[in-house]
Amino acid sequence: MSPARPQGLSTRLDRRRALAVLAAAGLGMVRPGLARAASAPPAPASSPTFTPWWVQNFRDTHLWSGPTDPAVDYGVIPQWSYLLVVRPQDGPRLYVYVPWTKNYAYVDAASVGPSGAPPPGWTPPPMSSPNWLGRVAVDTLILRTAPTTRAPIVRTLPGGTRIEVVAWVAGDEVVKGNWTWARLPDGTYGYSAALTIVPPEKPPPPPANHPSGRWIDINLLHQVAVAYEDQRPVHLAVVSTGSPGWETPTGTFQILRRVADETMRGSTLTRLGLDALQLARADYDLAHVLYTQYFDWLGDALHDNYWLPDYQFGIPRSHGCVGMRLADAKWFWDWADYGTPVVIHPR
Repeated sequence: MSPARPQGLSTRLDRRRALAVLAAAGLGMVRPGLARAASAPPAPASSPTFTPWWVQNFRDTHLWSGPTDPAVDYGVIPQWSYLLVVRPQDGPRLYVYVPWTKNYAYVDAASVGPSGAPPPGWTPPPMSSPNWLGRVAVDTLILRTAPTTRAPIVRTLPGGTRIEVVAWVAGDEVVKGNWTWARLPDGTYGYSAALTIVPPEKPPPPPANHPSGRWIDINLLHQVAVAYEDQRPVHLAVVSTGSPGWETPTGTFQILRRVADETMRGSTLTRLGLDALQLARADYDLAHVLYTQYFDWLGDALHDNYWLPDYQFGIPRSHGCVGMRLADAKWFWDWADYGTPVVIHPR
C-alpha cells in the first residue's frame, strides 16, 4: 500500500482556486469533460424526403461543431475518410455522420466529393503532426502577441478547438507555479493552463541514432516518454517535463539512482547557483514521491507527479524532472533498471 501523500493542485479546492485565477485574467474557466472531448452535435431528425449519401474528403480537412464560424474545431481527418451526409446542404458545410466515432459533425463541402460506402470494418489511419497537438480546455482561449496578459489580443478560440504548439516559452505566471506559455504556428501565444493534450496514438519519431536494447526516449515538445526495446516501442506515457527556465536537460543519460519513496525539497537546489527568481520558484517540499529514477547528479529524475492536475500532463510544469502519472511511473520503475539509457531531445 502506498503511503498517504499530501494533495497539492490536484485537490478540488486548489483546482477551483487555480481556475478562478484564470477567470480573473480573462482566460475563462475549465468545464468538466471539455478537457477530454468536445460535445457532438445532436443526431439529425429523420426525413422521408432525403436519402443519406457517402462522401470522401480529397484532402486532409477539419470536422466542425457548427455550420459556420465560430465553431469548435474537432480536429483534422485524413484524406479519403468516409462520411455520411445526413441532411440537405444549407451553407458552406455538410452535416455528416462520422462512422468511426459514431458521432455527428460538419465538414466543409468544398473538401469532399461523392463516393460509395466504406469497406466493412474500415477506420481512418491515425493523424500525426510534427508539433504538439491539444485542445482548448477553457470556454475561450485568448491568443496574444506575446506571452503576457498585457500583450494585445490577436484572436480567441472557443473551448474544444484543436490546436498545435511549436514551442513552450516562459511568460506571465497567471496561476502560481505555472509560467509556461504555448507558441502556436502563427506566432501567437496562449497560456498553457488553458490547454490539454490530445494523447498521441503512436510515438513521435525517435532519434536516428539511439541505443540498442532497452532505452527510454523523451520528447520535450510532444511531452511523451516512450520505452523502447531496440526500435520497437513498448510503452508510451504522457509526461510533464521542465518548465521554461527549468528545462529538462537534453542528451543521452542513464538511470543512476533509484528511490522508491522520495522526499523532494527545492532548498536542495541552492547548490546549482540559481538566481533570485529561480529560488523563489523552487519553494516546494514534497513527501512520498514514488518510483523516482534519477538520470543525472543534478536531481533530474523520472517520478510520480501526484500534485499536478491530471489534465495538465502533457505540458511542461516541473523543475527539470520528468513527471508521470502514478501508473506510468510504476511501469517505468518495473521495466527499467540501473544503467538504462535515457535519451532526451527537444522535439
